[in-house]
Amino acid sequence: VKQSLQNAQDIKRDSDTFVDAVSASDIGALPDRSVLEAMQRIPGVSIERFAAADDPDHFSVEGSGVVIRGLTQTRSEFNGRDAFTANSGRGLSFQDVPPELMGSVEIFKNQTADMVEGGISGTVNLKTRKPFDSNDRVIAFTLDGTYSDFAEEITPAGSILFSDVWETRAGRFGLLLNVAASNMKARTDGVQVDLYIPRTNIDAEGNPIEDGNTIFIPRGANVRTQEHDRDREGYAAALQWANPDDTIIVTGEIIRSESTNSWVEHAIEFQDQDYEYQVYANPDYDFGVDSNGYFTHGHLVVDYGSKYRFEQDGAAVGDAATRAPTGLFGGKYAAVTRSAENTNLVTDYALNVVFKPTDKLSINADLQYVEAEVDNLDLSVANGFFAETAIDLRGSVPKVGFSDPFAVNPLASPATGNHLASPSSYFLRSAMDHIEASKGDSTAFAMDFDYEIDSSFFTSIESGFRIASREQENKWAIYNWKALSEAWTNWG
Repeated sequence: VKQSLQNAQDIKRDSDTFVDAVSASDIGALPDRSVLEAMQRIPGVSIERFAAADDPDHFSVEGSGVVIRGLTQTRSEFNGRDAFTANSGRGLSFQDVPPELMGSVEIFKNQTADMVEGGISGTVNLKTRKPFDSNDRVIAFTLDGTYSDFAEEITPAGSILFSDVWETRAGRFGLLLNVAASNMKARTDGVQVDLYIPRTNIDAEGNPIEDGNTIFIPRGANVRTQEHDRDREGYAAALQWANPDDTIIVTGEIIRSESTNSWVEHAIEFQDQDYEYQVYANPDYDFGVDSNGYFTHGHLVVDYGSKYRFEQDGAAVGDAATRAPTGLFGGKYAAVTRSAENTNLVTDYALNVVFKPTDKLSINADLQYVEAEVDNLDLSVANGFFAETAIDLRGSVPKVGFSDPFAVNPLASPATGNHLASPSSYFLRSAMDHIEASKGDSTAFAMDFDYEIDSSFFTSIESGFRIASREQENKWAIYNWKALSEAWTNWG
């Protein structure tokens, strides 16, 4: 641990710009289960804890997205070379890269002239190990397990590395092979209270009144559980050669990272979006608001009589003109089952040649080819139903329950007996699909020149150029939500 901290300090001290780093002096000793989680240890770096910045309904077990000094426009690199995921962006999905392959993670918070542009907030450089990092043979392996208490499963992760260097008459040869694989199963649960709306026709005990002080009552609640199953594999290979006088060093590298994240979600989501509906309390249960007039606990029912007329046996049950007791019953909900599988694959090939014709001149030539693929299949289906909502916000976590929506008005129910247990109380509401099959590739060649000079002020003159060509094919279908029945009307 001490050596890792010292290495990170040396990287920061010796850099030409503002750099912070996480270093793993021991093989596979990066201090987290993903590269992304390791990055959040660096000052000025934050990560998303949701699946996406615009999706606060779903948690991310290992994080998603990196923010450097408050901005998300970051560049990503493998060993100083451009790297990307084929999802219409310029960055890499860092949570998909095995941390066991990394020797260090560097974050550049400012640009230098020799860096590729585009990292407004910063550039993240993932550095793998090289055979010449050690003059001796190195064999190392890691094996560990992660226990998730919600999923109640232990999932394995492991890696193995072999590196060796041979001295011959033709020069020095080095070979490194590194393989890492891991599986993680986890579960995330969520409880959400829906939008609070102001009411003046209900008192602090939940009783209807003509007009009173304003109190705020939620329209409903959402509950969800999501089961995750993530498989991640990574391979890194490097071959190095140096001539006998070390004036030429050739390095060939291959890095391949593949991650598949599958999840299934079951959720109950509140669906009423119309403010014409009035929320009331079930008088058979305790109801309360705090000193500021905000709801704290109670059973909520909805008055649909203000908008619809319901009929049973040919007779009107609700009154569309006035608020009638027969218009009260539970809120409208959707029982959603959603399944998704996303696969990210990135393969990086690189060839680097360093030539030192003189003690002062160094020439660095670098050739790189990157292939990236993304496949995503996201399907969901929702059933609609009505339920009375029980919410209690007085504890450390919110409590939400659902019960017979027609306890206040049993005549309005289309089902007999237990409403929620009757198949006639549910209808196929909607479905959604989303498919993505994108791919991209990039070819880049760079050459840099470094000439050391004898001066008390300048140390060297550096110049160089880079030529790159990138192509990407995005096949991204919209999130195609369609109604399968008229969920906004009465039962058919």
